[in-house]
Amino acid sequence: MPPTNDPAHRHSKPAPHIRRKSKPKFEIPVETGLPETPAGWAYRTDDVSTPASPAAPRRTEERSKTNPILVAGMGLFFAGAAMAGFVSLVSLGLVAMPMGIAKGLLARGHSR
Repeated sequence: MPPTNDPAHRHSKPAPHIRRKSKPKFEIPVETGLPETPAGWAYRTDDVSTPASPAAPRRTEERSKTNPILVAGMGLFFAGAAMAGFVSLVSLGLVAMPMGIAKGLLARGHSR
């Protein structure tokens, strides 16, 4: 059924008209006008010589200073990591030991 223009079928309260915000107006100063010369491509000519390679940096006698606390912290970190690895290998061996013993007993029982 096509819609009708019957006011009974329309919304009782029309939607309010929303005012649009106007764009902000900026004034451009005269000093910042167009540049005098337009920018364009600059082509190199063949007579331009290649720039010389930069000289190697001079080595100074001054050694780099390392922070002793940083070195000690790194040493403790690596010692702790090695200890954690060792403990995990030992604990894994202890957990696997009963299975190895059972495997040896079962293998010896079948050979008789």
